Amino acid sequence: MPGSDADLTLRSATLPVEVDRDEAEPGAGEARPRGDGAGATTAERRDGADADAGSGAAPGQVIARRYRLVEPLGAGAHGEVWTAEDLVLGRLVALKWLRRSAGAISARVRREVAALRMLRVPGVVQLVDEGVEGDRAFLVMERVEGTPFPGGVAPDAAPPSRRAWADVAAPALALFEVLARVHAAGIVHRDLKPDNVLVDAEGRPTVLDFGISLWSAPGARLTEAGQVLGTPLYLAPEQLVGAAVDGRADLYAAGMMLYRALTGRVPHEADDVRALLRARLSWPAVPIQEVDPGIPAPLAEVINRLLARRPEDRFRSAAEVLIALRGGKVPRRHGPELPRLGGPAPLRAVVEAARARRPVDVVGPPGAGRSRCLRDAGEALEQAGLRVVWLLSSRAPLGSLHALLGAMDEQSARRLEDVTAWAAGQLRQALDDGVVIVADDADRLDPWSAAILERCRAGGGALVRSFSGAAAGAARVDVVALGPLDEAALRPLFAGPDRLFHLREDAARTLWERTEGFPARVEAELTLWLRLGLARWDGATLAVEREALDPLRAGLRETTPAAEGQVLEEEPHLGELLRWLAVAGHQLDLEQLAAAMERPLWKVEAECEELVRRGVARRLSGDRVEPLGQVDVTWPVARRIKAHRAIAGVLRPGQEGRLFHLLAADEELSAAREAIEVARVRASAGMLGQAAAALGEALLVARRQAGEASLGAELGILSAWVKIAFAEGTPRAMDRVLYELSRAAARGPEVVRLELLVQAALSGMGPRGELARELADGIAPFEDAELERRRHGVRIAAAARRASPLMLGQALVEVDAWAERDEHPMARLCLVEGRARLRYVEGRFDEAAALHVEAAASEPWQTGRIAAMLSSASALLEAFRHREAAARAEAARDLAARCRNPYWEGRAEWLLRSALYRMGETGDPDLELVEATVRVGVPQLEALVCLTEAAVAYRAEQAAVAADLAGRAAGLWRGMDRASGALLSRCLALAAGVRADEGEVEELAEAARACRVPGIGLQALGLLGRAAPEARGGLRGGARRAGGGDPAGAVGRADGCVVGRGGVRGGGRGGDDVAGAAAACRWRGGAGGGRG
Repeated sequence: MPGSDADLTLRSATLPVEVDRDEAEPGAGEARPRGDGAGATTAERRDGADADAGSGAAPGQVIARRYRLVEPLGAGAHGEVWTAEDLVLGRLVALKWLRRSAGAISARVRREVAALRMLRVPGVVQLVDEGVEGDRAFLVMERVEGTPFPGGVAPDAAPPSRRAWADVAAPALALFEVLARVHAAGIVHRDLKPDNVLVDAEGRPTVLDFGISLWSAPGARLTEAGQVLGTPLYLAPEQLVGAAVDGRADLYAAGMMLYRALTGRVPHEADDVRALLRARLSWPAVPIQEVDPGIPAPLAEVINRLLARRPEDRFRSAAEVLIALRGGKVPRRHGPELPRLGGPAPLRAVVEAARARRPVDVVGPPGAGRSRCLRDAGEALEQAGLRVVWLLSSRAPLGSLHALLGAMDEQSARRLEDVTAWAAGQLRQALDDGVVIVADDADRLDPWSAAILERCRAGGGALVRSFSGAAAGAARVDVVALGPLDEAALRPLFAGPDRLFHLREDAARTLWERTEGFPARVEAELTLWLRLGLARWDGATLAVEREALDPLRAGLRETTPAAEGQVLEEEPHLGELLRWLAVAGHQLDLEQLAAAMERPLWKVEAECEELVRRGVARRLSGDRVEPLGQVDVTWPVARRIKAHRAIAGVLRPGQEGRLFHLLAADEELSAAREAIEVARVRASAGMLGQAAAALGEALLVARRQAGEASLGAELGILSAWVKIAFAEGTPRAMDRVLYELSRAAARGPEVVRLELLVQAALSGMGPRGELARELADGIAPFEDAELERRRHGVRIAAAARRASPLMLGQALVEVDAWAERDEHPMARLCLVEGRARLRYVEGRFDEAAALHVEAAASEPWQTGRIAAMLSSASALLEAFRHREAAARAEAARDLAARCRNPYWEGRAEWLLRSALYRMGETGDPDLELVEATVRVGVPQLEALVCLTEAAVAYRAEQAAVAADLAGRAAGLWRGMDRASGALLSRCLALAAGVRADEGEVEELAEAARACRVPGIGLQALGLLGRAAPEARGGLRGGARRAGGGDPAGAVGRADGCVVGRGGVRGGGRGGDDVAGAAAACRWRGGAGGGRG
């Protein structure tokens, strides 16, 4: 029997499994090394304490001029983990210092960074910083104190002993809460084990090490088919065979952790890892109650279900596990069971009629949900104690009544007339006895049975039938009519959020477009989404991420319209046309379809009309036709490829669906060129997610090929993706493209330059913004004007962050020279953007606003226009043109919403709230906006929104809310090394009632006097005056200095506090209240309402 996690991990080198090429490196024998997770503690992770020998790392060494190494915590195949001191914030952090390697390690780092940026949620180790020092990458994370989850052991310890459920319950429940949040963000950990879950003294777990996590993103196929990643002991069976995984693999691992914690054993005993894993794939886990009969039965049932071999036999989500552990009932489902659509009224009408012994007919077109309505009604009636008999479709005489009549052997010698009379009597008797007779699809009953039902329903009784189409019609028969649903009826199926992300409304719209709202089609379509990983269960609703919707809306994922189709074997020409329609999707009009099929247009048109008449196809707008049923395309592979090639040939470059058909036709290089064109069109319209989805698909194809042409295609795709990432303007977008750059097949100088450019942009967004200009200055100019514009943009943003007109002027000298030399529109645009920032830093806000409007007019990217509009609004705000600023921010918000860009929509919402605050038109704080910005994953935006809403709460006399939001903002600003934002936020928290530390008021007052942004310094002093009235005398003196020699005005501001309940206005370039000061802080620290 295996002894420890370490033994299992090391022995796994003998397993006949592949290691993902992103993870493999020379000398790495382990499937997953022990102890390389950031966030390790001093006591538990000593296994690699002296593994830094020869690595160049040593105590006292300073990384990135900020993090001083203190002591090593552990080491693995990929690097070491150190305790380090953050010299800026004066706190200890965990620094993961990666070994020197290109490609594999870099890809792993980018993957972990991307996952952690998406997981800024409680219970997940938080990413503080990341970068490259020399030729080694590093990650900085919060330092987590704790011990491995109960059941985990140190390498030199004995096997774990049994734990009581009372000892395990709190961290176990909290772990499933964390997993619910992780899975809701679209992340699957894939290496959950005790070492990667540290539990603190209060029983709170923190999940570490997302280095092999899987997330939903455009083209994010991070392992090839058949590859296995993770620690063998905790791998789910589907991981062992290299199958697709979802959150249920993490649930299996958590079940394994609970099993070991409670029993000290594993559910499959074997002499070595190979035998253990073979056993796991071959037979069920030993039920936990057989190992420990004292385990409570409900708990045992939960753990046994978590360890089911088939994912579909486990719980659907961590939320369901929590319900079960807390005593709730979670039914087993063999396949997805969606909630009833369209409200309870139809079901209630059928049940009430049956219980009252009245006949009822359920009618509606195919796919309207008649069968589901009858099935649910039957279950409800059985639960009420009634007997329900289901009649069957049949063509045999009286075959439909077999369930009621039995074999009828004793009637074999009788004539038909006598037997039908006897059958009618049996049916009548059953109805009189209160039996419920259900005939789904009654128009498919055999004629003799149908006639008997028709005669018997006149006498009453619980006779429930369903028909396709209109009711047969009878005065004494209740009729329940079903039909298609609208988008609003589909929205409750989905989890949100809608604020900023529009996920519920977009998922419902996409689903309706593909099903027209017919419930049966909806259920089949969602079943397919679940099977393809486009949706996942989140409690009782379905979670669908933007990254899943974008490929659907971009025409990169085809799903078959779900309804009952018809077989047309007797008319092969119609069957062939139906197959062409199924393969073509819904992109081709009739003229294009005829051209692809090489058939006369008039014949194709006539046959399509016949398919529509028969109800197996439907008309769409634009002279298009789509099959309504699932079509069995029996063509050989070569025939399919030829059809896809023909369809791609008749579609225009850039037309919806052409990329999909090129990919299906194995036209790799053509698909790569098409992807770049599709991405350009979609991105220029602001649909950046769809653009990235197209590039991700094409990149996968390009990397499967060999030769110079494929390398050139890969470089073109990567260059286009870098441009999209800059248009997005978020750390998450930069991480995603850096990950792809790290996996480039040929790491030539062009790829390296692109990497440096993206790393420079990321530095400008993080706590070490001063490195951005250094990195950008070290990059040779790009021939591509768009990339060169971005290089200069990074330099300009870095200068703007320092609020230095001199540095900005120096940065603009080179841009001016470029514009004069090349006369390229991009050079001119870059110059206008830079001058706008310079005017803002100089306090010439009206001029800045006008220049940003000029930039917006020539900006080729929709998101660039949004950014310019917001920058203009921010300048108008500082020029006290509040109403104009609000109107411009509102227009930008609406445009960002149409583009489905949560970051820019969030920035627009923030600026609009700031303008409304200044005009005194805010009421309560917008806490929904606060939480939505957390999901966006950009700390800077979250800090701005928290600070603004804290001011709103303070004005509304909601002191506790103000203190909480201001505290959150202060922590975020400190993490980004933005001193003025942290200063203002902390002062607001104190004014809202937070107790100051000893000597803190004096320290904050001194920081306010030295603040480079006078408006923020004044407001900080004013807030301190409210927080510490006894210190106002000294604060007035500081206000005189901060106010530039205007004692009366400064004293007034210090006493009145611009964020007070009366909304007293202040002065200075930083703005007249906290929201304006936050904007000023943002501008002087970066890009104001525009890019960071």
